Amino acid sequence: MKKKLSLGANFALPFELITDQYYEYEVEQNKVDMATAKKIASEKAVELVQKQIPSHAEVLKKNTTEVEDGDGSKSVRALIECIEDIGITQEIGGM
Repeated sequence: MKKKLSLGANFALPFELITDQYYEYEVEQNKVDMATAKKIASEKAVELVQKQIPSHAEVLKKNTTEVEDGDGSKSVRALIECIEDIGITQEIGGM
């Protein structure tokens, strides 16, 4: 984060304050069987899609499918079918 320092609104000083933040973390690797990995991936995919659905929409159907990429890796695709009222009541011109 950079912050320019000044005296008053019109007199900028010729230096700035720079603040850097560093975080420590450890990467942890766990082995899981294919069924557990599919379940976790399906739950995450549905969770990501549900964040994009408006709160007033009615969910009709949820479907997840496994997709194999060209490089041999696998991913999960989530499809959620909803009904949402997008109509607006408005008066049409006239007398």
